[in-house]
Amino acid sequence: MSGPLLVVDDLSVAYGACPMRVRALDAARLTVEPGETVALIGESGSGKTTLALAVIGLLDPAARVEGGRILIEGRDALGLSPRERAALRGRIVGMALQSARGALNPSRSVGAHFVDALEGTPRARVAEIAEATLARLGVDEPRARLASLPHELSVGLARRVGLALATARRPRLLIVDEPTSGLDAESARATLALLRAALAETGGACLVLTHDLALAERFADRVAVMCAGQIVETAPARAFFARPRHPYAAALLASAPARARALDDLSPIGGGAPDLCRADLPACRFAERCARRDAACAAPPWTSDEQGSATRCAHPL
Repeated sequence: MSGPLLVVDDLSVAYGACPMRVRALDAARLTVEPGETVALIGESGSGKTTLALAVIGLLDPAARVEGGRILIEGRDALGLSPRERAALRGRIVGMALQSARGALNPSRSVGAHFVDALEGTPRARVAEIAEATLARLGVDEPRARLASLPHELSVGLARRVGLALATARRPRLLIVDEPTSGLDAESARATLALLRAALAETGGACLVLTHDLALAERFADRVAVMCAGQIVETAPARAFFARPRHPYAAALLASAPARARALDDLSPIGGGAPDLCRADLPACRFAERCARRDAACAAPPWTSDEQGSATRCAHPL
């Protein structure tokens, strides 16, 4: 195909109703090209998972899309019927959730989950695909594992099963939520190696949701930074980690232990994220914590540079 695989264009999502309406996403913009890996980074609660669930069509019933578009291979996903949207899942877009074991039905075997994931595929073929996919992701004795129940899987094994289910239909876009969360260093390295291998085999694109900046730096082609429901910067990974342009992105990097040579190098981000229920939320969600704030921050523009970085800020670095 020509053009982006995924375009999130000024997407706004809210939960609940006033006075407890939570503005979880505010005019979020994101693009994923065929074959590339994009890391969506930000603190917990910044909106990463809400954006991913909106893309895959699995938002909580309490959520409302209040504006914007989601284009998948040029099709307006928000304008599709529930049946058409379901047809995109697995075939075009697959998702591996952070809580891999929690995402599995505790009363159904691993094999039964593959039957669901490969709906419409003959049973004999399902078993063949399931075994091959599990083996490719480093699962020992994959045939025997098809009979396992979720509670019989370790955290690492459940993560691999979840990834196998997400890639069983070889989707063109794989969304992975915190792929190394809760894993020790060795297991995390192994998981990333398997994910790289799966992407190399299918040629698919990947959107990785993470707060792990070291993972994003090692794994991604591009990064997008979220702050309290807004995407505030997108950039090629190398350019971003060399010189972030949004003040929040720079503060995020300065606060990352993995990038500090010593404790004295760490600089925690002052203050806290704004309450997303507020009726008077600032146009820039970082403005109230930013030393560069002035009147121009009431309408922060998108600016870009020659390296391909784009920043939603009136005073980029």
